[in-house]
Amino acid sequence: MFVERLNVLQLLCVLILLSGMCGIAAYNMRFLKTNRDTLPVALIFATATGGFVAIYTAYDAWGIRLALNPIVFEVWFYVVEGLVLPPLMLYG
Repeated sequence: MFVERLNVLQLLCVLILLSGMCGIAAYNMRFLKTNRDTLPVALIFATATGGFVAIYTAYDAWGIRLALNPIVFEVWFYVVEGLVLPPLMLYG
């Protein structure tokens, strides 16, 4: 889908970010005393949220690259999203 490759500095930054997030999770798994029973579920929801953000961002970047006019793509993307998501949140 994409032909971009991360350079060494970008990969290093991603690794630093991921190690920080994993470090915080590991610290909490080891030292958290209160509400310990909710931690695994919270980590699952946090991971799922990160996954959906990654999918959303990749789809957005893919659409912008394919569009003849990126601004028009973004406007229609948010218009459709604004029409679809509120009813889903209210009634779905």
